[in-house]
Amino acid sequence: MTVRRVLRVLAAGTMWAAAYNLMWGLAWILFMRRAWTEAAAVAGQSMPWTPQFWWIWIPMTLPFGFAVGAYVLSRPSPRTIRRDAVAASLVVWVPGTIGMAFGAALTPGIIVIDSIVNLVAVFAASLLLAEGVTRLGSAGGDEDES
Repeated sequence: MTVRRVLRVLAAGTMWAAAYNLMWGLAWILFMRRAWTEAAAVAGQSMPWTPQFWWIWIPMTLPFGFAVGAYVLSRPSPRTIRRDAVAASLVVWVPGTIGMAFGAALTPGIIVIDSIVNLVAVFAASLLLAEGVTRLGSAGGDEDES
């Protein structure tokens, strides 16, 4: 893997993570915080999404972005890049949703809201990434870098 390709993957992944976290953060501010606070109060638990947790979570999304970015950048045809980006985003979304549904003591309402917000955020971030790659002409597996 060349330095140029690594830099492209890092840039694409960082852009994906920034877009994903922006979408998730907006949803959090607009309506999710209230739902999570109410669910935690009903369950008698403390709020899991503390500022300290955000400082851990946001960097943890970078590897997801790097994986989606590497996949999209490696696709041979720019014509299918949006479809490929959506497919890659599902690979991120499905395990996260399954893990949330079975790994935590969350209410069904929280699981549904969180799952939908995550789906919208990964789709939006992946489509933004695909658009950027298409405009820059960076798809196609970097044939020029043998």
